[in-house]
Amino acid sequence: MKKVVTGNHAVSFASKIARAQVVAAYPITPQTQVVERISKFVADGEMDAIFIKVESEHSALAAAIGASAAGARAFTATSSQGLALMHEMMHWCSYARCPVVIANINRALGPPWSIWTEQNDSLAQRDTGWIQYYCESNQDVLDSIIQAFKVSERVLVPSMVVLDSFFLSHTSEPVDFPDQDKVDEFLPPYKGEWVIDPDNPHTFGGLTGPDKYYELHYMLQQAHKDAEQVMDEVHKEYEKLFGRKYGRIEPFMADDAEVLLVVSGTPASTAKQAVIDARDEGFALGSVKIRVFRPFPRELVKEVCRGKKAVAVVDRNYSFGNQGIFFTEVRDAIYDLEPRVPVYSYITGLGGRDITAEDLVNIGKAAEKKECDNPTWWGGETMKTTIPVEELVTSGHLACQGCGAALAMRYTLKALGPRTALTIPACCWSVIDGPFPYSSVKVPLFHTAFETAASMASGIKAGLTMVGKGDTTMVAWAGDGGTADIGIQALSGAAERNEDIIYVCYDNEAYMNTGIQRSSSTPIGAWTTTTPPPHHKKKPKKNVAEIMVAHHIPYVATGNVAYPEDWIKKVKKAKEIKGTRYMQILASCPPGWKIPADISVEVAKLAVETRIWILYEVENGEYKITRKVAKFVPVEEYLTKQGRFSHLTEEEIIEIQQNVDKEWDRMCRLAGIENKFADRL
Repeated sequence: MKKVVTGNHAVSFASKIARAQVVAAYPITPQTQVVERISKFVADGEMDAIFIKVESEHSALAAAIGASAAGARAFTATSSQGLALMHEMMHWCSYARCPVVIANINRALGPPWSIWTEQNDSLAQRDTGWIQYYCESNQDVLDSIIQAFKVSERVLVPSMVVLDSFFLSHTSEPVDFPDQDKVDEFLPPYKGEWVIDPDNPHTFGGLTGPDKYYELHYMLQQAHKDAEQVMDEVHKEYEKLFGRKYGRIEPFMADDAEVLLVVSGTPASTAKQAVIDARDEGFALGSVKIRVFRPFPRELVKEVCRGKKAVAVVDRNYSFGNQGIFFTEVRDAIYDLEPRVPVYSYITGLGGRDITAEDLVNIGKAAEKKECDNPTWWGGETMKTTIPVEELVTSGHLACQGCGAALAMRYTLKALGPRTALTIPACCWSVIDGPFPYSSVKVPLFHTAFETAASMASGIKAGLTMVGKGDTTMVAWAGDGGTADIGIQALSGAAERNEDIIYVCYDNEAYMNTGIQRSSSTPIGAWTTTTPPPHHKKKPKKNVAEIMVAHHIPYVATGNVAYPEDWIKKVKKAKEIKGTRYMQILASCPPGWKIPADISVEVAKLAVETRIWILYEVENGEYKITRKVAKFVPVEEYLTKQGRFSHLTEEEIIEIQQNVDKEWDRMCRLAGIENKFADRL
């Protein structure tokens, strides 16, 4: 049976399916939903367990240890500062050999306060004697909880199942729920041999001399070694019963890879996409997910890394004063390989920062070239293209709240720098700039007539060249009306002459400055004041970017205000190219799109996630999609957030979806990549 559940609720259901008997709980963001759902299971009689509402995380683990010592199957969940508060009891649990299972929702430790993901909270506990699993998906979460109970109860070592906050904890995914009868067959009731029993009394945890203390720790280490074989057996049994295959490490296209990415947690999914993208480019990249961190799978890691040109370990954590934590473990494991395999440390994604497939491809390429700051490279492409600090758009401009056009100008000037000149025809930016004698941009700006942005820019560039200032980057900045409609003749002429200008169309998809009238860039189905329902726009928007490609100019690119790094990278590239460069950025408009100002960027982001707006570039005729979509998001999610589409029928939304699918397929073919949604066409 499949259900769509969040990662948190996958944990809740897993504890129920595993028949946990005692759950001790204290709330902490982003873990709270786990124990809330368990408390409801218990209250509704769906789960035969005792739910203990304790006063702190320290007490939560103490209570779970007590329950386990009494012979019950015990569970708790926590995150970040809560796990740190448990630290004393973490040692107590493992040294007492209590097979408790904890779900830890990875969250960055403060200060400063953060609720986003990072692995330092769980990895700070790596020496407390616990088994640690790192999950890639919500399915992985549910299955790992069940497997963890079985492994822990066989070797008498507690287990921590780790999942990324928000990327998994609050994200819904389809999860296959195993039949309870099969789980009961796989995971029989816990029967501890050494438990608190009034009929067979023993003392636990009493004062011990050096000799026995040493032996007890040796026994715990041996239990970790035994756990490796037990895990392999459990994985095989689980696959046989439930059809899902797991391992302590999970390679992806690693056998023939020259460079290997080593990842953990949710970036493992992104790494698979990175490998596919790299292979499309002819770069033999592979990846391996380390699912079980303790006991560390040394021999498995050694074998998968053998013979590679380079290994890049991507850590969402850092051991301050040293290096990435997974990196040090991997380097140690493969140190004695012959011939030696170079291994490099890359830190990225701290505090929930996004890790993209492009980042990981670039990390792989950097490792191949032996490019790594000593001892560790912080970043990835997203880090390297961080938005420049310099502000060339001032405060006090006259844009509406949430204006995408203002963001677009801000990012563009950050990328171009102060040695830039602008010409702007009649459009929103004629007003946003401010009233004479003020201006909200710190570069020269010449306001011009509606239809003349490209021709005016051509003249200014020529004049600057003749007076010895030809190194100035000349930008024509226009809205979609002044570009796709009245301005296209001058634009076409400038492109045909290959004038040395950058033409930027900030596309808010209507004549917004004059009150939201239809332009030829208005999308199909949209309301405007001149296309009121049922006479809303019936034809797709004019594809000016493709018209400009047909002019054989050196560079064409699209952007989106929700992806500033992508845009800034493209603007910087355009700056270095001679000739006509055409760039078109989707600029959300709260009044014209009928959306709240505070979700302006969110809606713009959905345009890319649904593939209604494709981020790509065309350099000398070569197409490249710069933001691939790994997961299908229906266009309905984008359309229903905007009042301008509220009148659409189900049939019209289906038609728009079909148009989007066809356009994505066309762009994939032009870019020479596989269409991940081809089966939907």
